Amino acid sequence: MLKGIMPKLMWFIAIIVTLALAPYIYTANTAILDWGDLTPFLGLEVVAGFGAFIIILGLLVQGGFFAFKATGGGMRDILQVVGAVVVILVVLNIFPTVLDYMDDLITAATGAGDSLGEVGFGILPVVLYLGLIAAAGWSAVSTYRRARRGGRGSKRASRIAYV
Repeated sequence: MLKGIMPKLMWFIAIIVTLALAPYIYTANTAILDWGDLTPFLGLEVVAGFGAFIIILGLLVQGGFFAFKATGGGMRDILQVVGAVVVILVVLNIFPTVLDYMDDLITAATGAGDSLGEVGFGILPVVLYLGLIAAAGWSAVSTYRRARRGGRGSKRASRIAYV
């Protein structure tokens, strides 16, 4: 009777950790939105406006699905969920520094008369941010695919990175 409760309990702990760290995702995302004038970064203000919600939703769906399904996933799968949250927090916190460097590159490209470089460096932060959103969702999709094949992923070494 109590045999199936441990996997569910562990997944709920992963959900609680995700919920506990979710406000920090919003705080880091707000730092991106408050960076300064985001108009040189084409579309970043729009995407970052709702990006934190999508990132948190993707992480919660991953933990919630496995709590519901109780796939019996091992500690590696649970640590993958928690690790994904931590990695996303780290990337979001260093993103304003990335914006500083990209702004320097846009300024240098403008000074050199390189319009292609100006546009390319303006698009790159949006691509990086969208990659962060996709990584949060892909982590859930890849873990779901492993569980659907019979949970084999928890019995062998994982070849999937945390994010």
